[in-house]
Amino acid sequence: MKKFKYLLFTLLALSLLGSCSDDDNNKAGNPVIDLKSDLSSACFGDSLEYTVNCKDEGGVPLSTLKAFLYFSDELVSQTTIRTKTEGDYTGKIYIPYLKGIPNGKITLKLVLQNIRFSTTQQDVDIQVSRPENDFINLVSSDGQIYKMLPVAGQPYQYSTTVPPKGNETMFSGHFVAPAFGEKGVEQTFGERDNDVIQGETKDLIFSVNHTKDIQVTFNTQTYAYAPVYDPKVPIIIDITQNSNVYVGNLIQGHKYRFTGDDAINAQDWFYDTDYFKKNRDSTFTFQAVSGSYTINADFSNKYFRIWSMNGGLPASLNADGSGALWIIGSEGINKPFWNTINHGWWTGTDSDLSLAQIKNKVYQLTLTVGQQLDPGNVNFKFFGQPGWGTEFHAKGGDYVLSLSSSDFFMGDGTNGGDNGNVYPMKGVTLKEGDTYVFTVDLTKGCAKGVVTVTKK
Repeated sequence: MKKFKYLLFTLLALSLLGSCSDDDNNKAGNPVIDLKSDLSSACFGDSLEYTVNCKDEGGVPLSTLKAFLYFSDELVSQTTIRTKTEGDYTGKIYIPYLKGIPNGKITLKLVLQNIRFSTTQQDVDIQVSRPENDFINLVSSDGQIYKMLPVAGQPYQYSTTVPPKGNETMFSGHFVAPAFGEKGVEQTFGERDNDVIQGETKDLIFSVNHTKDIQVTFNTQTYAYAPVYDPKVPIIIDITQNSNVYVGNLIQGHKYRFTGDDAINAQDWFYDTDYFKKNRDSTFTFQAVSGSYTINADFSNKYFRIWSMNGGLPASLNADGSGALWIIGSEGINKPFWNTINHGWWTGTDSDLSLAQIKNKVYQLTLTVGQQLDPGNVNFKFFGQPGWGTEFHAKGGDYVLSLSSSDFFMGDGTNGGDNGNVYPMKGVTLKEGDTYVFTVDLTKGCAKGVVTVTKK
């Protein structure tokens, strides 16, 4: 009987607890928002700060305060604050700095929710305008900063002048707008997918007339800039007998036109096809990777000698296979013709051949028998610079190449050739007019380089 009474009492107590719990669960509550901040106006790019008093008049604990920012009907920014207790909460929401958006109204939606999922919402219309900075900066790829000032009568248009640097036909940089006002943040404008994107710092490419100062402009509303680099318009490189050396940036896939002396465009002028492809319109498409190069015009022998640069010096090979690759060889190999430029095993940019880097860590050299190759005197080696120093071998050391060819072999010190030197295969006669393309692949590292030889 006692056990029965205890059981009955327990069931009754549980029933009462359940009733109380049901009463609590049925309380939806009444969240209330009281915005304390003046949000009547702001700027694009502001980190907008707001303070809200949050409470629930039904006594139900609060959960979250969410802020949503809309341009027209498009959600562009949002943030959430946990509201464990009633009181004042301060948050920040970023007003995006978007292209082409005119000054006008945006809407901030504040939504307070309690643990019963009851909500209340307050909408605030905010007048926003684009910052009109006193200046913005052009930051060039070499770290130079050029202050750009507003253009009178053209809102959001800024301009500066950049002096030419030698024979440069292009330069690169991006734009930076300083933080505007107490709530603003710095804005950057750079390149992504051939477009100007806010928030990017990748440099844009500007075309240059290297004989004049360059006027650079940028509009912080439309993102239009000038002078725009157009790959369809040939870049002029002016070379004369009195000024026969060009040092500057060349862009892979871009067209160039040589002016200054008629001899350069004559039929008997030698163009290195590893670097330049001649087009029907008398322009030349640059074949090697983009970068800084020297073009040295030899008017006596009617050819260009080309090599890549690292700052003010000829480029050399880096430990990871990037940089530059060179050939030093016997009297029987050189460009434009072996019997014209004959510097057997001499060193320096006037004697050694710089291979064209056609893609990252892949190098190419094209040689024609009877022109760049003397079939009876072929003996050369790959080096990391135009001179003695880093050199490749067939075996041993940190710089090793394997060569695949039916017409050439690489000596290893035991197979009839010096270690790393390239020779015609024994029993093979190189035929005049045959053209060979040597491709050196260092993508797997300098210790695992691969040379392939293709007969054209």
